[in-house]
Amino acid sequence: MKKMISSNYICPAVGSRYYRSADGLVFMESAVELAMETSRVISVVRNQAEAKKSAGA
Repeated sequence: MKKMISSNYICPAVGSRYYRSADGLVFMESAVELAMETSRVISVVRNQAEAKKSAGA
């Protein structure tokens, strides 16, 4: 993965996690983290709904 990263543009202000590659992929790692966070929130909400059902509320 790291070998694909274009070294032309690495913004020191944001850090090396965020990069612009030759393909124009920006913030890919950030997008993956966001997707993981979203799915975790969805599963928490689902679990709460199941708990309410089984409690007879």
